[in-house]
Amino acid sequence: MEKLFVLRPEALELKKLGFNEECFALFIRTGPLLMKPMPNQEECEQYFGGFLAPIYAQAFAFFREKHGLHGNPLPHSYEILDKQNEYIECGCISEEYPMDSYEIAELACLRKLIEIVKQRNDGKTILP
Repeated sequence: MEKLFVLRPEALELKKLGFNEECFALFIRTGPLLMKPMPNQEECEQYFGGFLAPIYAQAFAFFREKHGLHGNPLPHSYEILDKQNEYIECGCISEEYPMDSYEIAELACLRKLIEIVKQRNDGKTILP
C-alpha cells in the first residue's frame, strides 16, 4: 500500500509549494510513513512534528487545481500539459525516453511538476 504514497523527498517539496490537503498518512520528522489520517499540515506539525504524505492522485490534483499543470504518467513515459508556457509547442512537455515501469514514469512526472513550479516561483517557498 505504501507505493500509493508520494515519497518523502517529494512530499516535503509539496509542503514547501503549499500542499495542505487532508491525507491518509504522514511522514514523521525522522521516522517512517505513519498511516494516520491528517486534516491539514498544521495539525501534522503540531502533534507529530511531521508533514503530510499525499497519494499520487492528490499530488497530481494539486498541480492541476493550483498551478494549471496536468501531469499524465504513461506506461513508460509521461506528458505534462502546461498552457501557461508559450515557448512549448501546444503547451505540452513530453519525456519519451523509455522508463522501466509506470511507477517510475509517475515519479518522474511528479518530479518534473515540482521542478516547473519551483522555477516559476524562482525558488520561493509558498505556504497557504
